Amino acid sequence: MSYTQPADPSPRAPAADSILPSMVSELPLRVQAYRYLFFDWMFADASDGSALARAAAQRRNRDRARLLPVYMRRWLAVAGLLFGLGSLGDSRGSALVAATGFSGFALAVTVALVALVAFVGLRGPGAR
Repeated sequence: MSYTQPADPSPRAPAADSILPSMVSELPLRVQAYRYLFFDWMFADASDGSALARAAAQRRNRDRARLLPVYMRRWLAVAGLLFGLGSLGDSRGSALVAATGFSGFALAVTVALVALVAFVGLRGPGAR
């Protein structure tokens, strides 16, 4: 009698290193949307493992930092749209729409600033 392992009930997306352009369309839409807006999936933990593993993760992170300006532009575009929504709600007298738009604007600008700080930290002057 042979034992077969049950199928994994929660299919995981492939690792970032193993994705080919032709595979992107095979990812679930929610994973594609997440990867379009958020950049944390590209980076490795450079604080864990041996010294060699940490150095490799740091090199990989510095290389991937070149994509951060793309994410900054995306979040600044989202911020602009949300600011427009807040302005529209303010001019129409809808406090809920204005509060939603301006609050979302503040969050989007914050994410763009986090990307900027990560970019400067990984690629800026003084980065090893």
